[in-house]
Amino acid sequence: MIYPFENSVFKDKETGLYSEAYFMEVFHREWHRMIREHQALSVLVVHPNLDINKPSGLQEYVNLAHLLNDSTKRTTDLVSRFHNNEFIVGLFDLNPDGTTTIIQRILNSIKQDGSGTLKHAKNAFIGGLNVYPTNNVDISNVLQEAETIAALQNRSTQIESHYELRLHEVH
Repeated sequence: MIYPFENSVFKDKETGLYSEAYFMEVFHREWHRMIREHQALSVLVVHPNLDINKPSGLQEYVNLAHLLNDSTKRTTDLVSRFHNNEFIVGLFDLNPDGTTTIIQRILNSIKQDGSGTLKHAKNAFIGGLNVYPTNNVDISNVLQEAETIAALQNRSTQIESHYELRLHEVH
């Protein structure tokens, strides 16, 4: 029997991105790999500021999902739907400069949307955190901090897409 991948739990049915559960599983595995290899990783939370309960908002959300997936070029990058109306991006073995390059690529793609399919997503907010994982750093705190940064960006007075990338310091 051939396995029907469209019914699989590791993909989100609406966006085609990885599911949050699959993201967390891979993120945990990569976290421990980064510890062993003494490498940094970044986690980005993208808040698109869209009402996905409306058909037009949901379609724009799906279009933004495809843009995010296309903006991460490396095979190790992981883009997922997060908390129903956000996205989370895992960038493994990447320093802050590389992370900023990817964030800028995402923002430029949103800004230069030639198809006009991202009218309302032009005020998406990205919170990012670059961290060198250790056994003393709690993964859930890192994810929560990235989410908090995105939420703070959402509350700012700017109307165009913008981001904040912080370095997670171990004290």
